[in-house]
Amino acid sequence: MYLKPLIVALAYTWSQDHADTVVSFYFLRIKASYVPVLLLLVDLIMFGQLSMLVSGTGYVAGHLYLFLDVLYPKAFGGSRLISTPQFLTRLFLSRASSTKANGAFTAYRPTAKTGNTTGTASSSGKSSSVGSGSASSTGSSTGFGRFSLSSGPFQGKGRRLGE
Repeated sequence: MYLKPLIVALAYTWSQDHADTVVSFYFLRIKASYVPVLLLLVDLIMFGQLSMLVSGTGYVAGHLYLFLDVLYPKAFGGSRLISTPQFLTRLFLSRASSTKANGAFTAYRPTAKTGNTTGTASSSGKSSSVGSGSASSTGSSTGFGRFSLSSGPFQGKGRRLGE
């Protein structure tokens, strides 16, 4: 009963981060921002109005999550109203040696074992950080690309090719 709303909520949060990406849904090629609406439409056609309304709760939940976790703190200077429970933060941070913030999520690289040659290393033999920027080890996200108030088409000095 709760799986379809969860899928729609995850599709909504992903589609807001990748809004201009073109995706294939069977034989249709659409922008990613329309995927949650398409999922609701397919639910309406295949299973009826009640099933679509149940799945629509995932759409509302995904929208509320984005607002409370990303938009409200960035636009109005408020604090994050939804936070990760501390036991989950401690569980995953204890296994992380470095982080990489990418879009809405922070990826963790597990601590390298002795003799592991797959990680990046500097000349001093120490593992180097995967990412750069302001991502801290507390698991804070950098926000969704589409909703990031510091990003946009006119950010930075800008240079033409060949300059």
